[in-house]
Amino acid sequence: MKKMKKNHNSKQYSIMSRIIENPYFFSFYGILFITACIIILSINKGDEIIFFNQWRNSDIDNFFIFFSLLEENGYFVIFILTLGLFRIKYLIIGISSYIIAGAVVQLIKLFYNMPRPKIYFEGTNLVRFIDNYHINSWYSFPSWHSTSGFAFFLFLAIITKNKKIGIIFLFCAMLVAISRIYLAQHFSYDVFAGSIIGVFFTILVINFFDNNPKINSSNWYNYSIINKLSQYIFKFKLFI
Repeated sequence: MKKMKKNHNSKQYSIMSRIIENPYFFSFYGILFITACIIILSINKGDEIIFFNQWRNSDIDNFFIFFSLLEENGYFVIFILTLGLFRIKYLIIGISSYIIAGAVVQLIKLFYNMPRPKIYFEGTNLVRFIDNYHINSWYSFPSWHSTSGFAFFLFLAIITKNKKIGIIFLFCAMLVAISRIYLAQHFSYDVFAGSIIGVFFTILVINFFDNNPKINSSNWYNYSIINKLSQYIFKFKLFI
């Protein structure tokens, strides 16, 4: 009887169940997915770079540089470490998905070693690159920024109770991906593939931990440093 009760109470997550539980993020990601497929199949390689290039000005440059720097300056990792203070599980899941998705991206990059827009447009005057901003030359496919952006913001969408905010998280992930095209660091299929890798492996990692009752019931996994500190502070104030 106890075993039956335990199985009844432990929910098993699948990829589809995650999609159903986060309708706002995945509904708009579905629209984005279809739109990206149509665009990639309808244009020639590099047309997206030329398109964004015509809108270049210092304000828009700085706007997209900011979203690109979210990954480059380690802000995603810093935020995950901060979440870990509230619950250790957030730290474990966030860092695990970040590392695993990153390892997959780097392996694919090493295998293909595809040239970036800088090499593709070399010798032409079709694209103006931003002054004093480092532009990479190789390892274009897939985009690590796009992978980490979608992995991070999907992670936030899943752990957030208000699922409507998932729209905002998706929009932020999309801006990280678009920034790589705007800055002429990647082609559209680079960031498209990166988004798929980020979404897929984030769901796999979260499901792995959430489907493991032994880990979920452990004290260390659910430990909250913030709660523990608040208890000590509260006792200290009472003592004073």
